Amino acid sequence: MSRSLVHSSARSLPLLAAKPLDDPTKAIAATLKIDPRDSIESVRSNLSALGDLSHLKFNCPHSTLHNSTRSPNITIPMQLDTIFQAVGFGNSNAFSIPAMSGINSAFVHDIFLPIAINNSLPQIPHQENFIKPRGLDGSQCHLPIQTNKFYGNLLSTNQSTPIWTNPYSLWWHPGGNGTAPGVDVAHIDENQKVFGKGNSSANAEYFFSPVGLTSLRFSAREFAANHCHLILDSPSQQSINMNIDANCGSLKLPLVQGMAFVTGIYSNLVPQFYSTFHIHSLTRVHSAPESFKYLVHLNDSKVWAVYIFPNAGTFRIDFNLHIINNSFIEASCEFSGVIQIAKIPITHTGHFLNTECVEQAVYDFHAGSYPTGVTLSGCVGGSSGSYSFNYVVCSLRGAPVLTYLFPHHVASITEGLKTPLQLVSTVRGTMTAFFGNRLTFTETDLPVYVGFMPYSPKRPFACYSDLQLQSIAAAAAKEAARDVVNESNLQSMYFSGKVLQKYALVCLVVSSIMNNKDLTDKLLANLKAAFARFSQNVQQHPLVYDITWKGISSSAGIKDGTIQDFGNSQFNDHHFHYGYFVHTAAIIGHLDPTWISDNKDYVNNLIRDVANPSTSDIHFPQFRSFDWFAGHSWAAGITPRGDGKDEESSSEDYNFYYGMKLWGHVTGDEVMEARANLMLAIQKRSMNSYMLLGSTNKIEPKSFVMNYVSGILLENKLNYTTYFSGLEQCILGIHMLPTTGISGYIRSAEFVRHEWNDKVASLISSVADGWKGILYLDYAIAEPAAAYDFFANRAFNLSFLDDGMSLTWSLAYSASLA
Repeated sequence: MSRSLVHSSARSLPLLAAKPLDDPTKAIAATLKIDPRDSIESVRSNLSALGDLSHLKFNCPHSTLHNSTRSPNITIPMQLDTIFQAVGFGNSNAFSIPAMSGINSAFVHDIFLPIAINNSLPQIPHQENFIKPRGLDGSQCHLPIQTNKFYGNLLSTNQSTPIWTNPYSLWWHPGGNGTAPGVDVAHIDENQKVFGKGNSSANAEYFFSPVGLTSLRFSAREFAANHCHLILDSPSQQSINMNIDANCGSLKLPLVQGMAFVTGIYSNLVPQFYSTFHIHSLTRVHSAPESFKYLVHLNDSKVWAVYIFPNAGTFRIDFNLHIINNSFIEASCEFSGVIQIAKIPITHTGHFLNTECVEQAVYDFHAGSYPTGVTLSGCVGGSSGSYSFNYVVCSLRGAPVLTYLFPHHVASITEGLKTPLQLVSTVRGTMTAFFGNRLTFTETDLPVYVGFMPYSPKRPFACYSDLQLQSIAAAAAKEAARDVVNESNLQSMYFSGKVLQKYALVCLVVSSIMNNKDLTDKLLANLKAAFARFSQNVQQHPLVYDITWKGISSSAGIKDGTIQDFGNSQFNDHHFHYGYFVHTAAIIGHLDPTWISDNKDYVNNLIRDVANPSTSDIHFPQFRSFDWFAGHSWAAGITPRGDGKDEESSSEDYNFYYGMKLWGHVTGDEVMEARANLMLAIQKRSMNSYMLLGSTNKIEPKSFVMNYVSGILLENKLNYTTYFSGLEQCILGIHMLPTTGISGYIRSAEFVRHEWNDKVASLISSVADGWKGILYLDYAIAEPAAAYDFFANRAFNLSFLDDGMSLTWSLAYSASLA
């Protein structure tokens, strides 16, 4: 059987069948043992027999992203070129060998440069949102307001719903039942978490940390007699300030993700603390000069350290805290200064009253330092990239700030010093405290080698048999003839985007694999026309620019606050929805670069809405969806959530940043492309820590990991379900779709194989709708031949394709990896 090879670094590659070699090239080819089905490691090994490889052209496998101005390439000698062509590799214009020492691309010193700073899309009208931020300082309402961050509940109608900085949770308590208003603080240990069993297996269906268990409440005597309100200011990427004002004084709490201390800044108030647990004891212990330290032992056996730093010149030796009753602690006098609390881990190092234990020693050293904000910085060079959290620090005694980090941080940190302090998070395992006013993390496997076509780390070249090409061509002929313009004319940005990306991938196959120019031109013209409906903003529910929160959203629901199109006007799921459009635009621009100029502003504005990289761009919040501390995006927008922000689909999350990467490439925006590569690498690490699980996962509870996916990941809960169905094919499949060139980078073949064997195999025969195709196309990452056979079956039922899938792409994807 003859085979043809397509290397995905070719934009439009002729299909070359293997042909007989003439004697000289046959002898050399036999010596090199070059075969298009070889792994790249084998090709490298055989080429090394040549000795000096300085004349070879090196570039990345499975990539359309080669460009001599950005990657240092050198030519392939004519002799080798002839050999490669003879064995089916093509010629030097279509084939390149991966560099032995990794991938080189432009070095980007600052990946957070703005995409643009204007707001010039005349086709998108401005509209006020029915839902307004609550409690935000009026002087800041003209600025972009974050909609999908950890503190979102504070900006909602019910400000008393908890938020999670991790490891702590906090919430505003309006007072009542004899208690004054204030900010409640809690930390839940692993043995306090609640697990629920599913009906179909012994695995836990969900687990969460109980809420409302107040360890200590920051309050003041004066609050009880005043009508206090919560005022918020300085909302940013990883921080916000909570303020409570009384007529005579105030309390400010700067909240930052990962903060080791909860800090209250008092001004002219008598501090007061309340607990839902009985206070077992209050012990004053040795402290630094002109400061105080107390240990609060609660009857839940938990111990909290309290550090008190009066303002300069206000230290009073007679100041003290004392127990009023079983639930109240109060200061002896008015106070201005800083009070910090921190949960003490009780470990084998000793009893909590042993102030020499190492955990308390760490807290003691860093007490008096606290962050008030965070800025991001980052750079990318080749396949490595780094990002830093630069803390804005107030340090009363000169110590660096102490921060609790998630496991995915610990695995990648390259700047910052580790301590023995550990506390469990809500749903992301055990956090470890590091100190440093700047913490830097490095990823060394950026997907610079992943382009438009399917990617597998083991198969750098895509080989297709004649029979496979015939099957792909037959499917493409039918699907390319469909009416993409009307099929994408839907009331939903989400479902319309899925249709557009489906046909964009068909067009990519027709061009890059089939090399069928006539069919490409026909489908591409229809795809452009379908996309134009949205870029011209004449779809059924046009987009608007939301002047309340600052962003681009659907007009459906924005005037009355109703949930339409999954809550797009409430800033739900923007990365899911717009990712399909960005990916589609990248493919169109890849196939026809002349199309880019007329559509660049529209696509860039969709990207800015979701992932504006710079605070210099005042028309959108910085990184609305992506949480640099969590390592992935959040889907929930401006409506309150009892368990915090959520993410239901890991795959539609990275689909956005994959589309952004490709769009950055076709538009020549090296900064955007580099930034997307780093974000994808971060997602790979975080998602394989908290969303894509299995027996090898040591972070999540043993009783949950064999579900294989998180289901809905919330800040305070993992729930093995979806919002639309409890069927397992849906729970698993929503973390698969859409399967594209980046899928094999995030979802390893090992994970996919184990998930199939342990979960999918037992249910696949009973699935009779589009989820069957979703499950099988994902299976191609591990077992491409089996997946191809499923799609290539002459009796294949088209109802097994999801509305965002095509048979053309399914065949091409699985065949390319086989």
